[in-house]
Amino acid sequence: MSTNVNAPLHRRPRAVLAGLTLLALPLAGLTAIAPAAQAAPVEDAGFGVGTDVYWDTNECTGTDSGDFDGDDQPANGVTVTRSQSTTSVVTSTGDAADVTNVTANVTGRMRMVVTAGNLSELDLWATGRAATDPQKDPSECDVDARASLEGGAEFTLTRPTWITATVTGNKQTSAMVQGGNEETFLLAGVGSGGQGRSTQLLPAGKYELYGSIGWTSDGNIAILKGAAARGATRAEALAAAKAMGEGTGRVHVELRPAGSATGKAFGSGKKYLKPGDAVNCATGKVAATFTKKAKQVEKATFLVNGKKRKTVNNPKKGRTVLLPLPATRSNTVKVKLVVDPPGRRGAVTKTVTRSYRGCGQA
Repeated sequence: MSTNVNAPLHRRPRAVLAGLTLLALPLAGLTAIAPAAQAAPVEDAGFGVGTDVYWDTNECTGTDSGDFDGDDQPANGVTVTRSQSTTSVVTSTGDAADVTNVTANVTGRMRMVVTAGNLSELDLWATGRAATDPQKDPSECDVDARASLEGGAEFTLTRPTWITATVTGNKQTSAMVQGGNEETFLLAGVGSGGQGRSTQLLPAGKYELYGSIGWTSDGNIAILKGAAARGATRAEALAAAKAMGEGTGRVHVELRPAGSATGKAFGSGKKYLKPGDAVNCATGKVAATFTKKAKQVEKATFLVNGKKRKTVNNPKKGRTVLLPLPATRSNTVKVKLVVDPPGRRGAVTKTVTRSYRGCGQA
């Protein structure tokens, strides 16, 4: 008897986390709304993990169709972990020997961090496996198992912010993240392992962000046919098929203010000069201030992205130099300092370097 490809498949309805409507968002642009006065940095957030088992209900019956566990997520830097596991046996109503054993399990974690009143990090991690083991090939039941994590947040940005989303996975992991607005839509994903990344500059406003990580056993038939074509034995082909639909994945989202430094200043010259923590995006300039050791500095040469922009001779403690930076790109400021410290017979050159995010997007 052939499989009826048009027959309905049995599945457990996916639960939606209470109060978090973004988990059901379609793959379409999201609208940014002007931030309300004193709005909470994260107004709503949550994640859940689930398993699903699908089969042809016209031909077969199953013992378990999966389950879902989800709840709200605090934006306090705490990592929350949830797990879900399902085993099911699907049997053809017309052939007792046509049995498919199913396993699906997933463990997921979520973490969010708020810095200076704005969401600064959102992380989703998951490890999962979804496998079917049909005892007859082909099976009338057409069984598919799935395991997944879903999570996201509604948040308000009070300032222009760079958002960088990185999605990674190994083996047969599928993962994606979406968010932004109609003008600056962000989407990154991987279909079967690998890495995807997307970066956008978001204006101040209210946003939603959604991520998912998942696995499916759907590729088992393709694995079996491919193994058979290579001359593998039935046992070898089944072993290959059972490896389908497993792995680990991560959705990592960083949100950083426009013009902010990408890291700390470095170099042996940082005790003589302190580069600013951020570009003043209103003026397009970054400040650098000489420290109390400035009396040892004979000359300071300022370079922006490798090009000489300013020279200061014999600076005094507390003097501040303002450097214009290109607005629509990331920038690196490097300062070469000719220093004559006490006890030395000659001057030496020291450097201090710091990089900054752009204030705008090209």
